[in-house]
Amino acid sequence: MAADDVEMLPYPSKAGKGQQHGPRYRLPVISGPGGRQAAAWIVRLPAIRIILAAIVVILLTGTLSSGIGYEHDFTRPIIDDNGMISFGHQPEPFETDATPGDRRLVLVLPADKPGLSVCKAVTSALALGYPMPVLVNWGADPRDRWGNKGGSNLLKITGVLEYLDEMLGGESLDGHRLRPEDLVAMVDPSDAWFQLPPEVLLARYHEGNGKANKRLEKEWAGRSGEEMPVKQTIIASAQKRCWPTQDMGPDLHCDKLPASPARKDLYGSKTDIEQPEDESRRFHDLRPRFLNSGLIIGPAADLHRFFRRVKEKLDRKLGEGERFIQTDQGIFAEVFAEQEIYRQWLLEQQKEGKPAFPTGEGSDMLDDNFEFHVGLDYGQVLSAPTNHAETDGDFLLLDDKAHIKGRSKDLKIKKPRLTGVPPDLKDVRVPTGVTGSLHWGNMSLYADFFSGSVPVTLHHDAYRDGLKARVTEWWDRAWFFPQLRELLSLRLKDVQDLSPLATLPAGNEDKLVYWPLTADLTGHRPRVFKADLDSPGLGEISFEDMCRPRGETPDVKTHWYDEVFRDGKGTFSV
Repeated sequence: MAADDVEMLPYPSKAGKGQQHGPRYRLPVISGPGGRQAAAWIVRLPAIRIILAAIVVILLTGTLSSGIGYEHDFTRPIIDDNGMISFGHQPEPFETDATPGDRRLVLVLPADKPGLSVCKAVTSALALGYPMPVLVNWGADPRDRWGNKGGSNLLKITGVLEYLDEMLGGESLDGHRLRPEDLVAMVDPSDAWFQLPPEVLLARYHEGNGKANKRLEKEWAGRSGEEMPVKQTIIASAQKRCWPTQDMGPDLHCDKLPASPARKDLYGSKTDIEQPEDESRRFHDLRPRFLNSGLIIGPAADLHRFFRRVKEKLDRKLGEGERFIQTDQGIFAEVFAEQEIYRQWLLEQQKEGKPAFPTGEGSDMLDDNFEFHVGLDYGQVLSAPTNHAETDGDFLLLDDKAHIKGRSKDLKIKKPRLTGVPPDLKDVRVPTGVTGSLHWGNMSLYADFFSGSVPVTLHHDAYRDGLKARVTEWWDRAWFFPQLRELLSLRLKDVQDLSPLATLPAGNEDKLVYWPLTADLTGHRPRVFKADLDSPGLGEISFEDMCRPRGETPDVKTHWYDEVFRDGKGTFSV
């Protein structure tokens, strides 16, 4: 059995309800007929493990040689980052940074004007059960801030920061105030949709941080907790190309960024090799390891500190006369790159046996300026940008093995990596109000054939060959689309009590419970945060005012609701 013949699951397994996590017996990856190679290593095992290992070998060799496929996550072998197989009926627990308690989740969308894009982002989120989104920058004009030096996308930085300034302050409105540990998810609504519910977003966020912090502890020779000078609490989405380029203003230090922890053969033998001779595929085979600002999620206090640093850098660059800053992403990415350079320097200091230098006030100053606890969504399980990945994924049914096999073959993927519903999605209930016999295996979901990712959000940032049109052409392919109007109506009804968004394990038998803000008890529409008022407010906005593009008149042939719902039933209001 060759290593390539064992499928790497896109997500780790998770124990069922009431199930205790048990041990997993680890096998080195073997090749050729299973029994002969297994015998070579089993004699080296401690005696107390020989019987257990022998049973595993019998199961492994017998099942594989019989040609029986693995249909359930608890019987499939999993290869970990060290090339070892885990096998057994008791899935090992997630790596997670979750700690017990109650927190809130807030969804913040930087949007300065109405239109179909922000409408689709908001309606997809609400249909899936997310909290009432908060729109920042509404009606803002970048020329009022920077003249002709910066575009509207730079408002993403200032709008989110102003919101956090106010909501973490002492005079915030009742029901809207944030605590430092509450989670804030910033999603760019210009070309992004949600497709999986908040429970999945939250679980993957904590799992991603848990895995990243384990990797950091390994790099730092087992240090943990307060001994660790670095950690991850913020996750930004990742993309294949290091962009924007330096002539546009920022310095992203592309060659100084860490390698991706994703499988090294993600795109076959040419993985991580740029192809300049074919411009259409130049960056296709690069594993995602560069910051994409389409989604950034983290604790309110940590996110506030990160955004403040980004804003300071933006102000300095504009003050120095730079006029080529056309995108917020470059500023976020530059701050992230500086953090990674600082981390590498600290690590080299430790490896040379030196203390974490400088100490005292100097150390505090450096920590404040360079360590922001930011990491990337390398597996693109939170957000999947489609730029330079134009053909990597598609909407499909996860149970349709024949279709997946055929598309994988077309992409020259020898063995399909999409092997059914991801383990972390199997026990997740479909959103309330969904009708029909739908489950995650027969619902139309976007998935990536190479990474095996079924992301929480889909980011339509591909632009080559007119692919931006997918924000229209693919809209009715999302699983929720046929029931969108009904799901929204149900979601926006009056409620007497708030329900948890997610309940996650947090060590032993403890739980971490996420809630919406208490303001969701009285609010039934998306909210608009405006910071330029004497008393900053969070007023509600109607779907008509949020979704109707500027310039759309009553006599147009196709209204916003004709595009968003496509059901001929007219407008939508609550």
